[in-house]
Amino acid sequence: MPKMNLSLQSHLRAWRKQVGLSQEQLGNKMDVAHTTVGRWERGEVPLTSDQFEHLARIFEVSPAELLVAPPDAASVRVLHETYEIVRNMSPETLRHWLEIGKKLSS
Repeated sequence: MPKMNLSLQSHLRAWRKQVGLSQEQLGNKMDVAHTTVGRWERGEVPLTSDQFEHLARIFEVSPAELLVAPPDAASVRVLHETYEIVRNMSPETLRHWLEIGKKLSS
């Protein structure tokens, strides 16, 4: 498995701090040693997909939100909600709403 992306490392630490957990507390929730949490945060040990999903559940965010810094998670959530709405629209309705959006943003 490849080494973790540097920004993912900092995001993991930021998310852990955001929810007010120490490395030891997070390790207990993940059933790993606190040293493992530190190694994840430094990018020394990669997360498995199951561990990544478990972290997202602990932090109460989607895996996509976990890939960005906590302040940016709301934007990811809104983009996902927007995508879900848009994917069910007819092309005509979508064009209509895009025009409204352009007018509102200018």
